[in-house]
Amino acid sequence: MENKKNLRNICSIRFSEPELVELQNLLAKSKYSKVSTLIKKVLFNQEIHIVTRDENLYEVIEKLSDLLYHYNKIGVNYNQTVKHFHRVFKESTAQQTLQILAKRTTELVQITEKFVPIVDELKEKYMSKKYI
Repeated sequence: MENKKNLRNICSIRFSEPELVELQNLLAKSKYSKVSTLIKKVLFNQEIHIVTRDENLYEVIEKLSDLLYHYNKIGVNYNQTVKHFHRVFKESTAQQTLQILAKRTTELVQITEKFVPIVDELKEKYMSKKYI
């Protein structure tokens, strides 16, 4: 970065209304807080950083978080059932406990099956090819 004391020369530029709006939008998306910094980067062919937000991605992440919550909840119930099974094993309650375990296992599998296409879609859309 240049020393501010060396920046003595002022250059002005005029923009039309649409150009100014486009410049302000570009500035809002960039990591820079000053228009002058952004213009210098573009003028001198330096790398500029633009940040974009994909609202669809946030919706998908929200759905995945919800699925993960339910997945964990079922997993906790599953573990409690297994612990109960080991603690008080009786043939009379074994069948009932096994049915509960089978139900929880089915729920876990169903939720896992919901994860797979969502994660695959995210991988395809957002991960660079070198990570796949």
